[in-house]
Amino acid sequence: MDQGLAEVAELNGLERGRLQIGAIDAAAVYLLPPLLRKFHALHPRVEIVIRVEPSASLVEAVIDGRLDSAVVALPAGRRELQVLQLEVETLVLMAPPGAGRTPRRVLERLPLIAYPRGSVTRSLIDAALADRKLTPRTSMELAHPEAILRMVEAGLGAAVLPERIAGRGSQRLVTLPSFRVRRGLGLVSRKAETPSPAARAFQKLAEERLARPAPRPSRPAAG
Repeated sequence: MDQGLAEVAELNGLERGRLQIGAIDAAAVYLLPPLLRKFHALHPRVEIVIRVEPSASLVEAVIDGRLDSAVVALPAGRRELQVLQLEVETLVLMAPPGAGRTPRRVLERLPLIAYPRGSVTRSLIDAALADRKLTPRTSMELAHPEAILRMVEAGLGAAVLPERIAGRGSQRLVTLPSFRVRRGLGLVSRKAETPSPAARAFQKLAEERLARPAPRPSRPAAG
């Protein structure tokens, strides 16, 4: 009886309410929309509020209670958080055509258009560069992968970007899969707090997503 009453109360709660979700830019583009589309179809009266920011500020917003949960780059690095890893994606080195056929050659000829210093993704990329003993010049720091992609298209440098956005540009870029970085994406929420009915319903959809294989990215021809 208690379980039944709890389920009824949860359903009543989802007739109204608000879901406050954060996401890094890349996740907001290709990971979050299918989840939110399904959530909205199931719970059309729940207001959905989205914030797109870097991982560090999203983590703080979740801990402070300003967000129910957020999709961030892992590791999140805070004990207060519960982490549900959604996927591990691959980032590859991209450059304009003719830039070179090896990572070393490309980064000798072109500066690196990088994620902001101190971000999780930047740290992962810097570690991979150090492992390869590569020390590129950094000409720009941008938080948004789509903006970085446009700068590479303009011939202003090379960049390490999620493999799945390689085909989103208006021009064909060279990808160098010999330089790869693996990045986890996870849904973080507060440990010491019972989530709202809306937040629980969204987390359930995220957990269901783990049972399905992630879509394979389109691959432009490597040069």
